[in-house]
Amino acid sequence: MRRDGTIGGSDHRQGHAASRGAHAPLGAEHRFCPAPDCPVVYFGHDEVFDRDEIVVPVFQKEPTGERTVCYCFAISEREIRTELIRTGRSSASERISALVKADRCACEVRNPQGTCCLGNVAAAVEALQSQGPAEKAAETPRNA
Repeated sequence: MRRDGTIGGSDHRQGHAASRGAHAPLGAEHRFCPAPDCPVVYFGHDEVFDRDEIVVPVFQKEPTGERTVCYCFAISEREIRTELIRTGRSSASERISALVKADRCACEVRNPQGTCCLGNVAAAVEALQSQGPAEKAAETPRNA
C-alpha cells in the first residue's frame, strides 16, 4: 500500500471493516474494497488479497447479470430478473428480511463484504427494473 492510501489505483482509505468470517483471515484487521474496477477485495496494514485469491465470487467485483446477490440464501440476479419478468416485481427483499428476522442469516460470515446484502439486493432490483422488457428477456436463459 502506498502512503497515499492507494493500492492498484484505488483509494482504499474509505473501505469498511471486513468480518473475521470465512472470507477474511482470522486474527487480522482487514477492510473490504467495493470498487468494481479494483482487483483488491481485502486489504490490511501490510497485506492485500486480490480477487483471484478469494474462493467465492464477490458481488461488487463480478460482471452484472449472473451475480450472487444474497450469499446466505443463494439469490442471484438471474432469479430476480426471472421474477420481474414473470410477475412484474421482486419479493427478494421481503423473503430475505423474513429469514433475517427468523435469525437464519449469517452475512458477516457468508457475504464477502461482511455486511448485510439487502443494499445489494435493492440495487440489483432497481437496476433490473430500469431495463426494458427486451433487455431483461435477452439476458434470461430460456430454461430459467
